[in-house]
Amino acid sequence: KIGIYAKAGIELFNRLIKKITIPIIDFLLIIIGLFSLTFRWEIESILFPMDILKFAIPAYAFIWLFFCWINGVYDREKKITSYFYGTGWGTILILVIYALLPKYWQFSRLFIILGGLWCLMYFTLSRLYYQLFINESFAFKSKDKKFAVVGDENEFNRVLDLLSEIGYNYKNIYHVCSKDSRSKKAIGTIDQLDQISHIYKINEIIFCAKNNSAKQIIDWMSTIPSEDIEFKIAQPDSSFLIGSNSINSAGDIYVLNINSISKKEKRRKKRLLDICMATLILLLSPLMIFFYKRKSKFIINLSSILLGSKTFVGYIDPQKQISTR
Repeated sequence: KIGIYAKAGIELFNRLIKKITIPIIDFLLIIIGLFSLTFRWEIESILFPMDILKFAIPAYAFIWLFFCWINGVYDREKKITSYFYGTGWGTILILVIYALLPKYWQFSRLFIILGGLWCLMYFTLSRLYYQLFINESFAFKSKDKKFAVVGDENEFNRVLDLLSEIGYNYKNIYHVCSKDSRSKKAIGTIDQLDQISHIYKINEIIFCAKNNSAKQIIDWMSTIPSEDIEFKIAQPDSSFLIGSNSINSAGDIYVLNINSISKKEKRRKKRLLDICMATLILLLSPLMIFFYKRKSKFIINLSSILLGSKTFVGYIDPQKQISTR
């Protein structure tokens, strides 16, 4: 038991290190870049107050990184627009806070704008570096794969929607009919799968389990060279595809988030909105509380939202919905 717990603890620690390493590197390099920007002002004999800069610059870097995190920059599936949205919203918030500060704390709006541009340039260059030399999972996600989906027309359309939702180009997703199905849009049948893979330069084959037997799938996986092509299986009525070419590899998982607020990025934004709204309502509670009959419940609900046990917007529990009818 001690060995199992120790191994589990080490695994959790390794995951934590992997998750925080890149954000810490980003934070430090953004701060270094912002301090380097001050040299441009020093050339013009304009000196910033260092007692303010040593607090302001880390705060700026934190705000930019926070908004980038909120917009999904550190998620597995990330979009290039996440970097622009994160940096843009962070810059807007910094400028708003800057405008409310006393004159002594205001040293340069231009510095904030150039700092935002530096932040965006840093993200672009660093992610390109990660993609080329380290690990593309930290970089802009490549969406130029070519897929062959083996199944009937209904299953193909379902998988097409899933891949398109994730961000893959629908023009690179080809339909291959299974033995017992036909479609005018299909480029061929499962019997021609090896030829189709070669001619169309397919990177990934997705078998629809509803239309293909386990024996067929295994036979084709052993026939087509696996070092060139990846394989996945789409289970019927499921919203995800999963597969791996090796027992030593975790493989990729494609998940279709049908409900927008179930996405990580949306959950973070919703949580931020909950905190902001609950805090604002609490500040206004001396006035608003008189409009509520159950005043203690009003305060308890707001406290629960701040603690994360309740939310302003969420899913309805089907059991509770039935019990209240």
